[in-house]
Amino acid sequence: MADLNLENLKPGVAKKIEPFFNEILDKYSENIHSINVTGTAITEEKLGKIVDKINE
Repeated sequence: MADLNLENLKPGVAKKIEPFFNEILDKYSENIHSINVTGTAITEEKLGKIVDKINE
């Protein structure tokens, strides 16, 4: 995988996951063709906790 494009993600989300993606790509880029981000929050309570963590 040549580059990492996080421009379609919310800035808080991109900031949280970019270091992990970069670490994986540094070690295994020749074996990775794509990376997909998927997430869900089922209840308002869970969503609130997720949003709080992203905005830290």
